[in-house]
Amino acid sequence: MWCYSGEDCAAKKKSDDQATIEKSRVTDFSIYPNPADQSLTIYSSNLSAVEEYALYNTQGKVVKTGIVKNSITSIPTQDLPAGYYVIKIKQSNDQPYVRSVVISH
Repeated sequence: MWCYSGEDCAAKKKSDDQATIEKSRVTDFSIYPNPADQSLTIYSSNLSAVEEYALYNTQGKVVKTGIVKNSITSIPTQDLPAGYYVIKIKQSNDQPYVRSVVISH
C-alpha cells in the first residue's frame, strides 16, 4: 500500500483490505476432477458465495446449467461428448469465475 501526501492512509488500507477479502471470496471453491469422466464436482467452502453454474461447449453453447444447493454439487458429464468445455460460476458478489475443463471418456 502506498500513501501519497493528502491521502487518508487509514481509509486506503481499509479499502485495500476489503479488496483482498473480496478477492479471496472468488476462490472459495474448487472444481474437480479435471479432466472429468462421469461427473464434475463443485466444492464450495462458502455456500453463500456460489449461486449457479453454466457449462459451455467450444461453440459457446450452454450444455448444462444448475443451481448450487449444497457445499458439494455434482454435474453429470457422461452424456456429453469428450472435449474441451468452459464452466462459468456466478457468485453472489457478481464476479463470475471461469475455468476450462476437459471431459474424457
